[in-house]
Amino acid sequence: MDPNTKDQTEASNRRASRRQRVMLGGLIVSRDGTQTWDCAVRDQSQTGVKIRLAQGQVIPKHCHFLQLKDGFAYDAVVEWLRLPEAGLTISNPYSLRDSSDPKYKQMRWLWQERRMRTG
Repeated sequence: MDPNTKDQTEASNRRASRRQRVMLGGLIVSRDGTQTWDCAVRDQSQTGVKIRLAQGQVIPKHCHFLQLKDGFAYDAVVEWLRLPEAGLTISNPYSLRDSSDPKYKQMRWLWQERRMRTG
């Protein structure tokens, strides 16, 4: 392997923030809030998540990601998709715990409903 290629590969694999392995529940929500997809979160950092989808599911490029355990909603963009896994860039975290913003009403409801289901 050419040394320059190796350096470029290593540089492209560096992330802005360190990933942590996790096993959490997540929810992908379409931008208009009309569709949802359950997912399992495998890795998470401040700027991204690696998720696993159910067999045959495909999600939109631009969506919202809900981290169910802590009750945060994020704007999300699919950066890569190798089904059943996908890598999302996440931004604009918003706590759903004390939300009164009408913009997040649907996502807060979805988060509360999923929490009740999982106990």
